[in-house]
Amino acid sequence: LHFNTTTNRTKQQTNMAAFSRVSFDAVNYLANRPVYPKKMFEIILDRHRKGGGSFKSVVDLGCGPGQVARELSPYFERIVAVDPSKPMIEVARNELSSLEKLGKKVECHAGTAENLHFIESGSVDLAIAGQAAHWFKYPQAWEELHRILSSKGTVAFLAYSDHFYFGEEKISKMQYDFTHGKLEKYWEQPGRSIVESLLTEIEFPKTQGWHGAERLGFDTNPYVHYESHKFAKPFEGDLPLLHKVMTKEAAKKYVSTWSAVANYKQANPEDKDFLDQFFQEMWRVGSEEKKAKGEADNDQVTVAWPSSITLIHKD
Repeated sequence: LHFNTTTNRTKQQTNMAAFSRVSFDAVNYLANRPVYPKKMFEIILDRHRKGGGSFKSVVDLGCGPGQVARELSPYFERIVAVDPSKPMIEVARNELSSLEKLGKKVECHAGTAENLHFIESGSVDLAIAGQAAHWFKYPQAWEELHRILSSKGTVAFLAYSDHFYFGEEKISKMQYDFTHGKLEKYWEQPGRSIVESLLTEIEFPKTQGWHGAERLGFDTNPYVHYESHKFAKPFEGDLPLLHKVMTKEAAKKYVSTWSAVANYKQANPEDKDFLDQFFQEMWRVGSEEKKAKGEADNDQVTVAWPSSITLIHKD
């Protein structure tokens, strides 16, 4: 299978401006983003355990509303959530507060991976980032992660790229063209191109003190990826590791959480119905495609994302 790491986008340096605005709807983000399957966390925890890592403290970098932190909370005593977006941190604080009743020590901080001054050196066993590592600045982030990690600690990055609709080629192509056409210049770079490569554009640290670097694709084999707009299946009958059955309305709401959509709305306030219009047309085409195949149409689609895990361990 071909692992495509190219992009035609200009790699201009921008930040996570859309997610940091006061107007950003963090609650909508929480409700409609994909949820990482337990299998991905099991892989990370297994690698961490086999490497001799401890299970006292975990930090969720770019935590968003705290989904990853909550998923890992049963395995650690101390949970630290970090995000540069104040709206996100407020949601995360609310979402994670119940863990304190279970005896967990929970901390939520506004901050970045390059400056974790509020975390003591050598105090973190697992540092994880879910769909956030493409925003980090390297090598500064690696230096700070090495500082906070304990001996045999682990860094794990989760990522997913362009989604498609499983079994529905025409609407998958339409979605790809919309993502890379109308929204093209509204993606924040270089983050977007990095996540499209499933983080392979991020170089592992070249300094001493690290070992065990590896990249895992959605079927756990290194460097497995495919171009979603061509709708090539990884294996006949298999779904990518990350997938979700959604109503058509939920699929639209997922796209509405994109930073590019927020940026487009801000730049084009007169075109307020652009998302509704696109999805109405896409669902119409999808219904016609199913009718031509003699298949019944319904209100659900299976949304799938090529995904990856990037791992490295401190000596």
